[in-house]
Amino acid sequence: MKKNCFCLALLLFILVFSLPSFGESQGTETTWSCEPISIGINNSAALQGYIDKAFGIRHGIEITPKNATLTGINKTIYEQLVPLIQDIASGGRSSTVLEITVNGDLSEFNLGAVLHALLVNHPYDLYWFDKTQQTGCSYGSGHMTFSMKVASEYSVSKTTGTTEFDNTIPADISYAAARAHSIVSDNAGKNDYQKLLAYKDAICTLVSYNDEAAGDNAHDYGNPWQLIWVFDDNPETNVVCEGYSKAFKYLCDLSQFRNSVSTSIVNGSMTGATGAGRHMWNLVNIGDGKNYLADITNCDEGTVGSPDLLFMAGYSSLYDNNGTSGYIFTANDSQIIYVYDSDIVDLYSAEELAVANGAYTVPADPQIVASGDCGANLTWTLDNEGWLNISGSGEMNHYGQDEGGSEQSPWFSHALEIQHVTLSSDVSTNGSYAFDSCQQLTTISLPKNLYDIGSNAFSGCNNLSDIFFGGTETRWQLLNKAENNEPLSTAHLHCSGQSTVWLSGTCGDHLTFTASDDGTLIIRGTGEMYDYSYDENNRGTAPWYDLHKEIYRVILQPGVTSIGSFAFADCFGLSIVSLPEGLLSIGNSAFYFCNLRNFVLPISLTSIGTDVFSRCDLTEIQYAGTSADWLNVSGCNQEDFQNISLHCSDSVLIAYGTCGDNLSWTLDDTGLLNIRGSGEM
Repeated sequence: MKKNCFCLALLLFILVFSLPSFGESQGTETTWSCEPISIGINNSAALQGYIDKAFGIRHGIEITPKNATLTGINKTIYEQLVPLIQDIASGGRSSTVLEITVNGDLSEFNLGAVLHALLVNHPYDLYWFDKTQQTGCSYGSGHMTFSMKVASEYSVSKTTGTTEFDNTIPADISYAAARAHSIVSDNAGKNDYQKLLAYKDAICTLVSYNDEAAGDNAHDYGNPWQLIWVFDDNPETNVVCEGYSKAFKYLCDLSQFRNSVSTSIVNGSMTGATGAGRHMWNLVNIGDGKNYLADITNCDEGTVGSPDLLFMAGYSSLYDNNGTSGYIFTANDSQIIYVYDSDIVDLYSAEELAVANGAYTVPADPQIVASGDCGANLTWTLDNEGWLNISGSGEMNHYGQDEGGSEQSPWFSHALEIQHVTLSSDVSTNGSYAFDSCQQLTTISLPKNLYDIGSNAFSGCNNLSDIFFGGTETRWQLLNKAENNEPLSTAHLHCSGQSTVWLSGTCGDHLTFTASDDGTLIIRGTGEMYDYSYDENNRGTAPWYDLHKEIYRVILQPGVTSIGSFAFADCFGLSIVSLPEGLLSIGNSAFYFCNLRNFVLPISLTSIGTDVFSRCDLTEIQYAGTSADWLNVSGCNQEDFQNISLHCSDSVLIAYGTCGDNLSWTLDDTGLLNIRGSGEM
């Protein structure tokens, strides 16, 4: 057992590989193989790290990328493989046969070095990879194919040697992480003790004790699934004490408390209650300098401590039996004895393990000093400790300043009393002028699904020091933040979310896509994208169309050569698009009715369809080629581009067109009219 968090120590790796200098030729293909590699992290430990990341909890060492040691073709191949293995880990794809596009000299290619870099830099994203199996790859016709075997417990068939990953696994992890975050968000406005009590109650409601698993008293700790099974809303997946104690600590670690609250996990022996024998429980220090026992297992229904007799409990007497010391707790006239394991005694100080004599004294609840409505389905409360809590669902009202005649926020008269603001998980917008002039405001907690912050919402909040956001950093960057909210850019941002895949599939013969809950759509693979259209109900036929209101950013990875017609039509929020060098064509109406303001086109582009940017209000395009290169792009002269400023590498074109059968003209922002071509005007 390790202290509090799950630490992963990277051991000295043993690199054993066998490959010819230039690979082995088989007909028109060249093949390589690599023997198993070990870096000291097994699959369970890697999965635990991935789960920690999904839950937004950072434990153990930080992984520092070491790909700088790779150069040339090895670095190029490594960088193409990274997003593919991450796609597998997150459930975006099930096949672990990976194909990438490679051009250049392969004489320096080292499969063992590339695999080692992947394992060292991305161990958690490779929790599914069977490091005991040989890895092979082949090259032919500009494509390199890697065959990475899946560990049996993560494969579809539950057998070794396969290349089909069970991509329901990351979906279960994502669901559990979202469930845990929602519990924390739903209780964000409560005081510290109320939060702890709510977490205990939620865990006991979600899960029951697995008597069958614990019956032989021989189970080993360290099962990463114990945490997932608490939050998966599946009545068939129950847990032992490890699940109860880990779930409680995770919820605490995700939380912003009003005072200093710390939670640890300890193990030892316990007699007199459910799970007697080897046992795991929590110690909680809630800011009064004392540690209290929280045995969530024995607070569940039907146990001796139900519902809270062994929650935030202090000992009734000390236990001493032939030199073995511990604590005795009393619940319903029963005595429950807890004794720490020796490794826990060695790991923690005596002060950290000392338990209070007597239960925690629950303080009086904060007094509500004001309350009311702030939206059709939103209410607010302000307590005497300066916490303003917004609860409910939907949009917050917009407010204004008194001199403009607009209604001020309902809590404006208490502006100087407000120190902390929390918005519950289903609040979708933050109204204009909502917290204007809250000069004592220091922290705000915002939910991951928030999509708009109105103008001047935080103007005058000059003491704002910390923002706790339930989503990812990417989602925060894409969140619409109107003008005059400067304090949001100077406060320290804490993002607890991990992007999860909403939807995945194919969009070309050799192209796949993933759409994540941070609004990012990524397209990977090689070759052309399918063309799409509108159906009889005037809905797009692209496979991600149901998410067209949620997509904010599109990334096309290297290897994608075309964008299909109507591919991103009606993606109203789409404002950021990343296109690779090597993209050849963009189909008709590909970005119809998007929110694009500027756009970057690669020099490789050879054709562009009609109405590509119709209803986009696009004002400028960055083009990597020269103005002469642009005039060679098929479709460049259409009316769509006449009101768009085109920034080429040699000039900024404000107008251009044709003036003869073989003549074209350009007018740049310096007033230079340039006529090119041959023949008569």
